[in-house]
Amino acid sequence: MLTIALLTAGALSGPPVGADDGAKWYADYDEAAKVAQEEGKDLFVDFTGSDWCGWCKKLDADTFDHEEFWAKAQEDYVLVKLDFPRSEEAKAKVPNPERNAALKSEHEVRGFPTVLLMTGEGEAYGRIVGYVEGGPEAYLAKVSEERENRPADGPIRLEVGSKVPGSVALPDLDGETHSFGDMRGKTVIVHFWSDRCPAERHANPIFKSMEARYADNDDVVMIGIAANKNELGEAPGEDADHSKLYKNLREKIAEVGYEHTILADHGNRVADMFQAQTTPHCFVIDPKGVVQYAGALDDDPRGRKGDEATNYVADAVAAIAEGETPKTQSTRPYG
Repeated sequence: MLTIALLTAGALSGPPVGADDGAKWYADYDEAAKVAQEEGKDLFVDFTGSDWCGWCKKLDADTFDHEEFWAKAQEDYVLVKLDFPRSEEAKAKVPNPERNAALKSEHEVRGFPTVLLMTGEGEAYGRIVGYVEGGPEAYLAKVSEERENRPADGPIRLEVGSKVPGSVALPDLDGETHSFGDMRGKTVIVHFWSDRCPAERHANPIFKSMEARYADNDDVVMIGIAANKNELGEAPGEDADHSKLYKNLREKIAEVGYEHTILADHGNRVADMFQAQTTPHCFVIDPKGVVQYAGALDDDPRGRKGDEATNYVADAVAAIAEGETPKTQSTRPYG
């Protein structure tokens, strides 16, 4: 039996913009989220139109540009400006416009300025829409009011019915980052995977057949997550040559014939969040990011039932496609 150790991994971040006067506003949400998690702060995310939105400009001039506001706000928050400019010159300065657009859609931001108060893991708990009169003092009072809705402190623990924060992200074996926010709008199959757990001898061919089943279905995404330290090795440095890493995982992927993406969860941060216990431990997430199924791949851990086995994961995907709640939402994982 291969059990995943649940630990926590830290993250590095790039420099903020506009830090010369002490006001540290980040233009890249994911970098800001890493800093927030590292420093134990929340996120203050301003959706703005810097070169066209009059109320945005007025809010900056009257409130956000004042030390009375940002010095106090930065005690609890990492400040973020997600810009949606119209001029080509301003657009060229936005570091990740696609990510900004995805966050705007995910959180249903319909007008500017809109500020979201979020945990470092991406869970929004407060929303301030439009211009607030009264300058820094009035705005900070509004922030304090919204902060009362903040969830209790502590690490996120996902279960059936929980929404996976869009900011949760992991690198694949080549070092390219994939976030759950990028997968919004699709049904996502997640399985925590091992290159050597005996239970995977039964699971691998089933996952391979599911690849074929969903190959032409753009509404379904499959991802595997490798989270066992003994299989992953040490986390690679920034300048690591990923082509030389994860030899054992790559060999197993080639042997099985997997074509879906396998992500590397060094430190088990995401495994901890999902409360993943064994391999395979499976999850099905609906297009809105809500966990609709958690547990075993099927009811045939010994591989004796053949076509008579119930594939819980496939059944959950089918139910979601019909706009229904899966008949079975939770089972005990094996592995």
